[in-house]
Amino acid sequence: GPCDSVFIGFVSSNPFDNSNFHPDTWAMFDNVSFTNTGPAPAALPNPSFEVWTDVTVTDPDNWDSYNTLLASSGIATVSQTADAAVGTYAAQLETKYVALWGDTIPGILTNATIDAWGSLYAIPYTAEPANFSGQYKYAPSGSDMAEVQVLFFQAGSTIGGYYLPITSTAASYTSMGGPLGLTGTPDSMAVIIASGSNAGSVLKVDDLSLTGGNIGIQEMAKKLGIKVYPNPTYGVFSLEWEASSHENVNFLLTDVTGKTVMTKTLVSTVGTNVKELDIERLPAGIYTYSLLNSGLNKIGKLVKE
Repeated sequence: GPCDSVFIGFVSSNPFDNSNFHPDTWAMFDNVSFTNTGPAPAALPNPSFEVWTDVTVTDPDNWDSYNTLLASSGIATVSQTADAAVGTYAAQLETKYVALWGDTIPGILTNATIDAWGSLYAIPYTAEPANFSGQYKYAPSGSDMAEVQVLFFQAGSTIGGYYLPITSTAASYTSMGGPLGLTGTPDSMAVIIASGSNAGSVLKVDDLSLTGGNIGIQEMAKKLGIKVYPNPTYGVFSLEWEASSHENVNFLLTDVTGKTVMTKTLVSTVGTNVKELDIERLPAGIYTYSLLNSGLNKIGKLVKE
């Protein structure tokens, strides 16, 4: 019978089986059309993909959100705000209804990697901080609840962390934090922040920090003076870091599944170090890099186009 709407989609892997993706899988499509033995069907818009529009996505450096997945809808659930507790900007998370998806999507911000199914892939991390702290504002919609969670893992098991459910309005910046209670040396960690389930809930966060133990405030992974450029990259990029001794450092690159795709041992000299690296052979995507030695733990995101 007649229809009132139509959906056409193309994928290069099974979208219902995120455990069975294979790098370098590709598919090409062109000149898409409907055929009919009767009256000619209406033509599909842009059937040969001749017209293209740039889609811009903004995320805080070294953090991930649903913004990339939502880009085609023109909606962002994480944005920059000048309403900051310290410095110039803070992160604003807002739960929104996305008509294109027919669903309400929470504002999610994480220093890990998040995929379309909401699965999180923790970042490599080996320091042993004692405390987590930060500041937040919250304007819930109805009786909504925001959440802040910090998790540390060792061989896949949780060995410490922090959890804060935020259930009431905080009109001014409010301090949060507490002990992490690590029971060993972690190999990875993740910070996960969510604005809630009800459309219209807004959470602002700023000044997040890990302190104590064998890590100081200046050693927090996201506040270290490492530079990667250009980022995004088409293959060749420069890695820049500061060193106070002639100690080798280990560069580690992992994909969204946590698989290590590159390792390099780099020689440091005192002062500023710059090393050119090439990932042209790797498929496009979001990668996590780590720069590690006995007193160093620098972590961030690298985008390959």
